[in-house]
Amino acid sequence: MALRPSLLAAAALSFAGALATSPGTPEPLRYDRDVRAILSDRCFRCHGPDAGKRQAELRLDVAESATALRDGKWAIVPGDPEQSELLRRVSSTDEDVRMPPPKSGRRPLSDEERDIVRRWIAEGARKWNDANVLVMSLKRTDPDTARAIVDAWLAVEAPDEDERENIAKLR
Repeated sequence: MALRPSLLAAAALSFAGALATSPGTPEPLRYDRDVRAILSDRCFRCHGPDAGKRQAELRLDVAESATALRDGKWAIVPGDPEQSELLRRVSSTDEDVRMPPPKSGRRPLSDEERDIVRRWIAEGARKWNDANVLVMSLKRTDPDTARAIVDAWLAVEAPDEDERENIAKLR
């Protein structure tokens, strides 16, 4: 008896879904939880919120800046770590290219830290502005506006347990 293509496709999708949620599959990385501490320690001195110290007009704490085209390159190309200048720089052994530069006094990223950054970029550099950041920015907003913003955010993001707790505080 031949299986119909639709039945075969459904079985394949079911199997793929089971693999994606299996206990051995690592949880997707999040900027706020997994990546920001690494970049904050090594990169934000020159590529963070302080406009007076910022180099190359690059902010790695803001998605729009980190993913913008600059001089024919992108610091971060979501989904493509090999095209991401950030990963090339933090992985380089050339002292003229490596970030953070030796003269900064900051130690280079460890293999584990580079792997975290690589994996986060490969996963699409998602969850950049997660609910924890959203909650902090909405604390000074009137309640009706905050609820509308949270509802719009929920329409495009799937919050995890920590994020749901923070969202509940806004309601």
